[in-house]
Amino acid sequence: RIVVLSDHGQSRGTPFRQLHEEALEELVRRLMESSGSVRGADSIDEGFGAINVALDETATSGGATGALTRRALRNRRVDGQAALGPSDEPPTTQGDKEGEDDAAIVLVSGGLGLIYFPEIEGRATLEQIDALAPGLVGSLAAHDGIGFVMVRTASRGAVAIGAGGRRFLDEGEIEGLDPLDPFGPNAAAHVTRTDGFSNCPDILVNGAYDPDADEFCAFEEFVGSHGALGGAQMHPFILHPVELDAPDGPLVGAERTHEALRAWCPTGTDAPER
Repeated sequence: RIVVLSDHGQSRGTPFRQLHEEALEELVRRLMESSGSVRGADSIDEGFGAINVALDETATSGGATGALTRRALRNRRVDGQAALGPSDEPPTTQGDKEGEDDAAIVLVSGGLGLIYFPEIEGRATLEQIDALAPGLVGSLAAHDGIGFVMVRTASRGAVAIGAGGRRFLDEGEIEGLDPLDPFGPNAAAHVTRTDGFSNCPDILVNGAYDPDADEFCAFEEFVGSHGALGGAQMHPFILHPVELDAPDGPLVGAERTHEALRAWCPTGTDAPER
């Protein structure tokens, strides 16, 4: 009875590089000039990423097709996942990657920036980042093209930091101006959810958003972008038949949305959990 179709939204705005004459990776590299090398994701090809996902799914299937795919990928895997790409060089393991001594790795997706410090074991704290790259977090938070950054402190948990204030997510305490205020009433819940991910970056960077102009600053070179908080992308909706009751309360995250959709299934359904 229920077919689910979903897609992401879009927020418009001038890309970060066009506004500030440098990419996020270049900004981090400049701010960390005396702290070590910075590597970005220039070599990552999104098309190959989709192909690798499809191959991984095929490889886990049964029958001759799955066996053939697994055999074809036996020398093209990194950390157990398919790793085809534009280079003819065979993939390397994590410990053999070129640039393994980089002080920071910067990845971007839409208006979301992900900064990792491979020299620091586990999730880096604000105190560790300040020791490795003094002034980096504060400079990023104060940048006109950045709405806020989120890091984890050693003693007070996760904190969102903006140009004029901080919001301690675990405590709900705000010092100065709330950096999440321009991003709506559910922003803290979304950022807190992200903080709980095992692969949460050491520094999460959210592009700036101007609510008056409805302009979103993305780190990729697109005038319409998605990812992070800000703009029209933050207004999802569920279009459903009137005989199905609307979910109660805000739906923050895929898990909560899944629960709402499952509630429409008949009681005692034998539909498998996903």
